[in-house]
Amino acid sequence: MEVDDGVLVPVIRNADKRLLAELVERYNELVEMGRQRRLPADATGGSIATVTNFGTFGLTWATPIPLPEQTLVLGMGAGRRIPSWDEQKNQFVP
Repeated sequence: MEVDDGVLVPVIRNADKRLLAELVERYNELVEMGRQRRLPADATGGSIATVTNFGTFGLTWATPIPLPEQTLVLGMGAGRRIPSWDEQKNQFVP
């Protein structure tokens, strides 16, 4: 999450065992605590992967960089419809 003087990367533990609604709720809690600089110790470090959504800034690609202890980073960019030629239809399609 972006804060006034940098970026904080909170950790959501046991994400694979939570429903999407629970993940969203925990994420929102962590964002609020992070902005107040009150993240609990279990919400920082010790993670193996990061998901980053640079698409919220309108970017279609970027180079996400994992933290030193992590083995995976998933970066998601903005989707964009662009025309491509369809030989079978003999026309441009989105």
